[in-house]
Amino acid sequence: MDPPPAAHHEEGSRAAGPAWVRAWAQSSVRLRKEIARRRLELVAGAKDEGLHRSHAHLQDLGDLLVAEPLDLGEEKGGALVLRKRGEGGVEAINKLRRLGLLVRTRRPPVDHHHPPLLPLLASGHVASVVLAPAQLVEGEVGGNAIRPGPPLRLRLVGGARPVDAQEAVLHQLLGARVGTGEAVEVLGHGMVVAAEELHKSCLIAPLETEHRVGIEIAADHPVLPANRRLRPVTPLSTLHPHQSCALPAVAMRATLANHRYPPPGRIDTPPPAGKLPPMFHTIPEMFAATVARFGGRPAFKIKEGAIFRAITFSQLDETVRDLAAGLIDLGVQGGDHVGLISDNRLGWILADLATLHAGAADVPRGADSTAEEIAYILAHADCAVAFLEDAEQLAKVEAIRDRLPKLATVIILDEQFTDGGKGVICFNELVRRGALRRTKGKDRVAERLAALTGDALATLIYTSGTTGEPKGVELTHANLLHQVNMVPQVIQFTPEDRFLTLLPPWHSFERAVEYIAIANGCSTAYTTIKEVAADLQLERPTYMASVPRIWESIYDKVVAKVAQEGRMKALLFRALLAAAERYRTLARIAAGDDARFVEHGYLRSKARQVGAAARAALWAPLYRIAYAKFEPIRQRTGGLLKAAVSGGGALPAHVDRFYDAVGLTILEGYGLTETAPVIAVRLPERPVPGTVGPPIPETQLRIVSEGGKEVEQGAIGIVQVRGPQVMRGYYKRPEATAKVLDKDGWLDTGDLGRLTVTGELAITGRAKDTIVLLGGENIEPVPIESALAASPYISQVMVVGQDRHQIGALIVPNRDQLAAFCTESGLACGELQEAVRHEAVRALFARELRAHVSAAAGFKPFEQVRRFRLLTREFAVGRELTHTLKMRRNVIAELYADEIERMFKR
Repeated sequence: MDPPPAAHHEEGSRAAGPAWVRAWAQSSVRLRKEIARRRLELVAGAKDEGLHRSHAHLQDLGDLLVAEPLDLGEEKGGALVLRKRGEGGVEAINKLRRLGLLVRTRRPPVDHHHPPLLPLLASGHVASVVLAPAQLVEGEVGGNAIRPGPPLRLRLVGGARPVDAQEAVLHQLLGARVGTGEAVEVLGHGMVVAAEELHKSCLIAPLETEHRVGIEIAADHPVLPANRRLRPVTPLSTLHPHQSCALPAVAMRATLANHRYPPPGRIDTPPPAGKLPPMFHTIPEMFAATVARFGGRPAFKIKEGAIFRAITFSQLDETVRDLAAGLIDLGVQGGDHVGLISDNRLGWILADLATLHAGAADVPRGADSTAEEIAYILAHADCAVAFLEDAEQLAKVEAIRDRLPKLATVIILDEQFTDGGKGVICFNELVRRGALRRTKGKDRVAERLAALTGDALATLIYTSGTTGEPKGVELTHANLLHQVNMVPQVIQFTPEDRFLTLLPPWHSFERAVEYIAIANGCSTAYTTIKEVAADLQLERPTYMASVPRIWESIYDKVVAKVAQEGRMKALLFRALLAAAERYRTLARIAAGDDARFVEHGYLRSKARQVGAAARAALWAPLYRIAYAKFEPIRQRTGGLLKAAVSGGGALPAHVDRFYDAVGLTILEGYGLTETAPVIAVRLPERPVPGTVGPPIPETQLRIVSEGGKEVEQGAIGIVQVRGPQVMRGYYKRPEATAKVLDKDGWLDTGDLGRLTVTGELAITGRAKDTIVLLGGENIEPVPIESALAASPYISQVMVVGQDRHQIGALIVPNRDQLAAFCTESGLACGELQEAVRHEAVRALFARELRAHVSAAAGFKPFEQVRRFRLLTREFAVGRELTHTLKMRRNVIAELYADEIERMFKR
């Protein structure tokens, strides 16, 4: 057993932690005995309902015990009993059940199964579950003793194999995670951990104990107990002193034997309970369930002056249904495509949900779209109706109206807009029209919802293609709901959580975030880049989704502010930051939570961990000082941020290390529009730096060579993915679909990556052309390169800029044309190496870039090239070029890595 870092008690240095923590340092055996002696059992004493918990501290239930008619007593053997007084006790126990506490009944419950058992019953393998008291597994988890109990008894459905049910049960029972600040159920049903002592001392005992899980599948199908290894996955390396709400104090992960180390080049992430059908089949079905559960809670918040005004889920539901009825009144049919040109605002989510409630699919695009883009998208998608953000978007559409013969009606979302002409309807007017139809019972919304299925198209999101022509990604309700159902299995949310959002909603990343917030009863507040700093303080969110640029901007401001405070303070800050980063790195290595691509064997790995733990202990005092010093930085986020999800580009490594060191959790994720979008995301309890985490549940991922063969463990290759989130295809583009989606359902992402030995994905580059900037903008380099190639002075050019603020270009000059320019300009250029250093030559190429890639030529501001590097060696076949003269972009990026770095540092 590895030694723990020094415990840090909340009350200061006068106590090194609870008695059993001090005992740990002397003998792990003594610790086990002490915990076993202190274990308390909370048992139901009511006739019909009861509660079973292993609970080391009962203070967490104090308020409830005082407020509700419950008695706490003691039975033989020291067990504690919770009894109800009068009829009110039933409601009190129901409250406990809703908090996630396991409630068992003596007669089979109808609607009060413990929540994790619901998907087990829905797994398709299990027909019924008979709950036996004290469903526990033998052993110790995180230093807490637990005891065995009778196994679950399952009855299989026809045709299901015992192994299917066994795996479903194992994934369900071993899949849940621990919450914070209380004794929380770890394994879904029965196994529990008292987390408070561990939380206060910031200590997770690094135990690895074999557990035997007994599962009995019917009387005639006994299954031998299966050995499974459990280990804590939120060790000290992911906890911070005094932390109470920002991260789970303890979390457990069960790694099945056949998944502990993934097969070479591939990992299959199982669902939490076998192959589950979606909890909901359509987005409106999900929304209706949320309204029923959380109708009076705030759904979305809009900034009005210096405060946020909230709209509840019930209010949102009424407006959505009125608007859906209005759309049907306009003639929108089930399966139609409705345009939605707008940035993030309340009207966007209203239009989106209303379109889905009408049985149609929306076609979203941002307000920064050019008239040309809007014309192509609305025409290609056959839109007869479109929502437009404001008068500015209306002006764009009016200018191209002759190219949109099918577009009959546009709806202006801006509530201040009143001047509607022919074919133009104000948002409020359409809501009133729909409300009138509903009062007369003619809305037909219910009819549309009844006909809606999970495989129906929900949205058509256009992204740029390799030729610059946008491609419409077809995402179904089932695609989007996979994110809603599975992301919360990785990142846990509660109705008390608050989201702050500023991303474009037509990006699938932002859309998934808003749907997940809705499904979990969370509130979402809208902000802007200009106001995000102030709104973090005002709203104090618990979660925030953003692109890397936002977090890099905060980092830059912190560094700039420190620099202004004087040389000594700046030196102290950098020293403490370096110490914190060093400690965190060593702590992760000690816990085995670093990115490892090759398994070095048990003894070597343990020696590495022990060495790192020893060095981490030396850095721990400085880390505690640094953590206290960084409190103002954490308060910049409002002080309650549990985690931020970063997507749309790679988070720079130095920014990633900075936030980890100061105590803010950034969960970097990975995905594509074609995957709705999440493929993988870091685990909150085990955010491995340098990776984007493991694939989310029900997602298969493999790394293949250019020939399509799976590569060896840790080798770099092309990332391919398969799962319920993968798109149906590109609208009206079967050839383009066939290029990225094979007959077996594997999607070629075009990205290069590798897998760690523990299953996390690390993205190393891009095999396809698309460039994604730090701000999340997607850029196709081919049209830009084609435009630049028109310059007589440019022989070859490659646009770069992946995960940068802007794009740049590697340019091979046309030698003859450049020589002629030098002669005409009276420059003594001589060789090309000498010519490219002349300021006049650089000025020439800067003019050429501005002339060929400009707004007048149809390029957006972020597509314009302002940085470049002149190369003196032409791209050659077999090196930078393929035999068909196509550029090998990843090879060029590697060969000229130093040139690219110097270009972006200028």
